[in-house]
Amino acid sequence: MRPIHIDRKAELDLFRDILEGRRAERILLVEAPPGRGKTLLLLEYQEITARAGMPCAALDLRLGSVGVSDVLTTMAEEWGWEQFPAFRRAVEDMLRPTAEVSVSGVVQIGRPQVQVVLGQEDREVRRQRQRLLTDALFQDLRAWLGRTGRAVLFVDTYNPGTVDPELREWLEGVFLGQVRRCEGLIVVIAGQQTPPPNVIWEACCHRLHLRPLDDPDDWIEWVRAANLAVSREVVAAFCHRYRGEPLDIATSLSMLQDWGGAR
Repeated sequence: MRPIHIDRKAELDLFRDILEGRRAERILLVEAPPGRGKTLLLLEYQEITARAGMPCAALDLRLGSVGVSDVLTTMAEEWGWEQFPAFRRAVEDMLRPTAEVSVSGVVQIGRPQVQVVLGQEDREVRRQRQRLLTDALFQDLRAWLGRTGRAVLFVDTYNPGTVDPELREWLEGVFLGQVRRCEGLIVVIAGQQTPPPNVIWEACCHRLHLRPLDDPDDWIEWVRAANLAVSREVVAAFCHRYRGEPLDIATSLSMLQDWGGAR
């Protein structure tokens, strides 16, 4: 089946306004049930960001066991470890076996080292280290973005039932609290449910509930591109039958064509 790519003009204009600073919000939470096009929308957002010449990084929380270290290192890897000297020093400090021994210049700081320092068994030690590393990374981000402008982090598949509880607690508290104080950083999180309101960062947040695509005129270009011999009346019937749910509509239209019953 052809990918469901239907122009969501209002949603794209909203993101452009955030990207170009015409809106005060820098946290965009995209919420919708499965099959409504969250991932495709994020891919369009990434294309807009690339065309604007702005750095971006992306993380999909459904890919394996994603933790706090993955979010931190994804930004460092995508935007360059050299941009994060305070973050690297903080990792080095945590790697030292004693206060008198320095690992600087001996160990190359990267994803494995961050995983090691955040892999402590003691929960309170991990929480403290998460906060210290987050503070250091955002110190570097503020300096870097002060020179270069804006950057965007995309996080897909944020579903509370499947996201690691420790990662969820950190994202909804420490991380988004830092985003609010970091001018120039835009964060887009998409999921079936998104982080609940939080007094610390809610004023910096826009909540986008992705609407159904129940207007048959929205589907005409997709039908033509998919070479489906389907009339507008048939499209309208499926839009009504499936209440605008894109995956259900596209699947049924494609099946109708396969059966030879489309007209």
